[in-house]
Amino acid sequence: ESIQKCTSTIDQINSELRRLNFDPNLEERLINDQRNLYQIITEKRDQINSLDRELGFLEFRPHRPQGITEIYGPLVRLFKVKDEFNNEYNLALQKTAGGKLFNIVVANENDASLLIKHGHLNKRYGFIPLTKIDGRTISKDAINKAGRIANGRDANFALDVIQFDPRFDQAMKFAFGQSFLCNNKDTAKDLAFNPSTMIRSITTDGSVYDPN
Repeated sequence: ESIQKCTSTIDQINSELRRLNFDPNLEERLINDQRNLYQIITEKRDQINSLDRELGFLEFRPHRPQGITEIYGPLVRLFKVKDEFNNEYNLALQKTAGGKLFNIVVANENDASLLIKHGHLNKRYGFIPLTKIDGRTISKDAINKAGRIANGRDANFALDVIQFDPRFDQAMKFAFGQSFLCNNKDTAKDLAFNPSTMIRSITTDGSVYDPN
């Protein structure tokens, strides 16, 4: 009789749970949802921290020591994508220049030294002194060979995708002068690994193909 009573009670409870649309897997799903939300929050927080670091580099406002010739600011502020490319190469350009985008362009080595020593900098900055930087680029012969290998496919010398004040020519060559930008991986691979070119190539989705 006691067992029957317990069984009856259990049946009543199950009936009530069914009436309430009780789902025995609900708790597990909620825990999984919570775990996924925590993961998303962590990823978003990392993205915010990364953006905060980048924006911090963009807001370069040092104390200006006596003897400074010229401070031009972060490289990324000194060029823009040509209108005909409609920003399709933005990601590829970011991958091409990497951290150089946030280097501070100055007139000469002395300016960089003065800023490091007396600029009261709140972050560790890299500098691009225009009189010292190595602005070597891909040769015209290599560019022509790349054009023949691309054979009509979309491939552009990175420097040809941007526009900038001629004063910053050396800085732009330093950041963008060794790469081609392509709209697909096959073209990028051909330019990067063909023995006659061996040019670092980056796709519009940010994939990098480096022969070195």
